[in-house]
Amino acid sequence: MIRSSLARFIRTSELNTSLGVTSYVFDPAFVVGEHLKPISTVTYLAQGQKLWEIGDSHRQEDPILQVTFYVKDMDQRKAVRHRFLRLIESAKAADAMGNLKPGINYMPENDLLRDSGDHKNYLSDQPGWFSSPVPTVYKNDAVITTGFTIDYTLGKVVFSTANAPADVIKATYKCGIIDFNVRDVAEPQLTDQSNNLHRFNVVFDLAAHFYIKTTANKYV
Repeated sequence: MIRSSLARFIRTSELNTSLGVTSYVFDPAFVVGEHLKPISTVTYLAQGQKLWEIGDSHRQEDPILQVTFYVKDMDQRKAVRHRFLRLIESAKAADAMGNLKPGINYMPENDLLRDSGDHKNYLSDQPGWFSSPVPTVYKNDAVITTGFTIDYTLGKVVFSTANAPADVIKATYKCGIIDFNVRDVAEPQLTDQSNNLHRFNVVFDLAAHFYIKTTANKYV
């Protein structure tokens, strides 16, 4: 969920509007050469994930992430390097009280919710959803806006009538803020899974930190 939050931040930033950068959560099947540059991928460099403790309210260390930008030429590489550094170091987001804090939205994207068994209550196992921005709910990958309520405290979606057992319910919601420190920046040539050489790249190593303002118990 950290990776999807960071990819979402890049996709909705000026890197997308000005340069057309699209960001993806990296997986073993991702082949860079199949996508139109400029793109970025987000992956874990070192996970070190921790289970959040109930009532935790302090800033704690968490995983190291790697963001790799694949661009078209040297000019675009220079632009991406400087703009992303400025974006990630100056980013601020609102906490549960509406106060701006350093970091970006911790916003699990298309999080698969667990059917409690009655086909009406769908649980995220992540309590303390924020009411702003309003969560987006999906039923079988289509956005729905009626027929349910949201329990922000418990982090679940409650339907007024039962769904079919095979229905899949997901949600995108905010439940905290992630702050990043830039540990390293490099410009290596890289080869993707199909053995294609990509000459113009920028690689950022980011240390992630959390401002936990609500109880949380889900692996990040």
